[in-house]
Amino acid sequence: MMNTMRARSGFTLIELVVVIIIAAILAMIAMNAYGNYLARAEVQAAKTDLTALARDLENQLQHNLVYSTRAHTTMSASDIVRAYPGWHPSQAKHFTYTLEAWPTRFTLKAQGMGGSLSTCILELTESDMPFISGCGAVTTW
Repeated sequence: MMNTMRARSGFTLIELVVVIIIAAILAMIAMNAYGNYLARAEVQAAKTDLTALARDLENQLQHNLVYSTRAHTTMSASDIVRAYPGWHPSQAKHFTYTLEAWPTRFTLKAQGMGGSLSTCILELTESDMPFISGCGAVTTW
């Protein structure tokens, strides 16, 4: 009698399950890193929006010698866009913008909306003293 051995090929069920578990863990890590990357990018864009608006306000100061002709003005993003048509916030879906202006000073604020940005606050004043809080990995201007 001839003893024939059958060659085994393929993977066992346990090996497949282990590979699927490893792939799932790597996917979770990648999704978390991508989410953090998106949040950091949105915060950076909001900082750019505030800086651009601050430059518009400084330009107004150079022309009119005041930031605002009223004693105190608070404006929402839509009001700011009407007052400064050259400014268009790129992060209007993720941040609410407000401008508080007095004749000799101003405060710009971006407040995060929803998700990981809900606690994020960015603030910029005429003295160029930026403030940032609750923005996750972004801790400096």
